[in-house]
Amino acid sequence: MEFKKRFSVMTDPRDIRKISHLLSDIVGLTIMGVIAGCEGYEDIEEFGKTKHEWLKQYLELPEGIPSHDTIERLFESINPKEFQFCFSLWVQETFGLSDERFLHVDGKSNRRSADKYKGKKMLHTVSVFAGENHLSIAQLKVDEKSNEITAIAPLLESLEITDKVITIDAMGCQKEIAKTIAEKKGYYVLAVKDNQKALNDEIESAFKTTAITHTHTTVEKEHGRIEERKCSVITDLRFIDERVNWTALYCIICIVSKRTIGDKTTVETRYFISNMQQDAKFFLEAIRSHWGIENRLHWVLDILFHEDYCRKNKDNAAENFNIIRKMALNIIRAFKGDKKSLRRRRLNAGWNDDYL
Repeated sequence: MEFKKRFSVMTDPRDIRKISHLLSDIVGLTIMGVIAGCEGYEDIEEFGKTKHEWLKQYLELPEGIPSHDTIERLFESINPKEFQFCFSLWVQETFGLSDERFLHVDGKSNRRSADKYKGKKMLHTVSVFAGENHLSIAQLKVDEKSNEITAIAPLLESLEITDKVITIDAMGCQKEIAKTIAEKKGYYVLAVKDNQKALNDEIESAFKTTAITHTHTTVEKEHGRIEERKCSVITDLRFIDERVNWTALYCIICIVSKRTIGDKTTVETRYFISNMQQDAKFFLEAIRSHWGIENRLHWVLDILFHEDYCRKNKDNAAENFNIIRKMALNIIRAFKGDKKSLRRRRLNAGWNDDYL
């Protein structure tokens, strides 16, 4: 399997004198099991025993199928930083992201990963998601949701982001993050709220007093709902005093979203900054694409893989299994053999060896 070479560089944390099952076999078995619908270690062992002969086409399995205890101990002890590094390289090498324009950054908590009796906090990770290819490409654990800020720059440092558009919500609207992206020859689109109050106030004022450079509006009607989005861009930043603090800042952006359902209309206004020379249509596409990390990654992990209900919380298990789910999701989503839903693809993979 393709992952063997990439993941062979990981340090095996087990006592070499007691190793009966190859690390690559256990990781490979687990990925295929999760693709086929497994959620727990016992599921993976049962899957392996049921598919033993078939699995030998792809795995070495010198001592047969590992027990669920063996699988569990390995994922509790694998170094998650090494695993994440191999995962990120594997994604970029396997799927090829040279055509990708948008990389979206956001955080997610695994709610059941906490154990208050042992003093173990809930797992919170910051992920990078390829918006057009719909692939998870990197993640980094943080101690608290409020610490997302410190994780974003190192996470981006580990990736090739030249000419990519990086979108981040308001928590990531930080001068150092903008500087990191610009220095790596990427483009930032950062949401601005009251955590950057001076900048937010100046942008709000500018859209009341300064000439708009260009605008673009879209209207969508579906399921009894009408949604109008208007994106406006200003490139004349003479009245934005804060511009000197933001590396290569080129424009400010305003998106007004109007949603009508029946006789009720709601309006939301959001502001952004960017170092990219593009028109309003492009920025509206980039910002709308950002929600893909919620809808196509976080939501799918919770609904399809039941991640939010997973109680794997001993040592490194939660973080490492988080990577396994993302690997499985990437493989399922990248499959071009049919147009089945992700759920039905998992079902077919569990039922049909040829499909798997």
